Amino acid sequence: MTLQDKIASLRKESNLSQSEVAEQMGVQFQTVSRWENGYRVPELDNLIKIADVFGVSLDIFRQDVSDLHLPHPLGKEMFGKETPRLNEVPLKFGSTQATSEEKAILGFCGAYLDSLPKEFFVQGAGQNSEYGIGRYFWERNLDLLMFIGFVPPLQEENPDFAFSISINTERPLSEEMLAQCKVLQKTDGESENWIYAPIECGFVPNSTTIGKEMPPSIKKTVDTSLKTVMQIARTALETPMFEMFGRGK
Repeated sequence: MTLQDKIASLRKESNLSQSEVAEQMGVQFQTVSRWENGYRVPELDNLIKIADVFGVSLDIFRQDVSDLHLPHPLGKEMFGKETPRLNEVPLKFGSTQATSEEKAILGFCGAYLDSLPKEFFVQGAGQNSEYGIGRYFWERNLDLLMFIGFVPPLQEENPDFAFSISINTERPLSEEMLAQCKVLQKTDGESENWIYAPIECGFVPNSTTIGKEMPPSIKKTVDTSLKTVMQIARTALETPMFEMFGRGK
């Protein structure tokens, strides 16, 4: 099945028109039509949006994959029409309402992700649940899932890690590396292995401390935590750091 056929099949299975798909993606309906007719090929960021709209894995767009029903890594329920949205980003696990403090945290996370270079990172879904309050995002080069936000379960274990940037390295890392980089690791022993790097903000973002502009000092601190998890991921995967942080640094 060709890429254009996969897109058309997914849309028809979901009983959506080209205009409805285009609206959810933020593109013109003619763009969706051109994809389905094979006149244009969607770029990676649009493929990610297509996968989000239909709640499927990005893997289905590979030429050697014919199954259109591989589940989205974050769960299809996140992208349904009835899922509440905050700042145009769906909330996870069917959350109905975010408190003012939760909105402040989501806004803080979103503002930071918006500041990252789009050639390296793409912002994903927001999360508001017992597992944490923040935003998922993807590292494009290796297609690694990441998260930035406030994680209450981590706070119970170690308050320093309550507000963190994390990355799913899939494989567990050595205790020596974890101690050296001062990070936490949570694993299920299979495909889920999250590395948490603390963000030393000195506070949890709330409606009184966070405005529209992120203080440069805070952004610099978050950048440090991001760099830490990226270095760990590339060490674990034996892949060099990319241009965002400079070659060989």
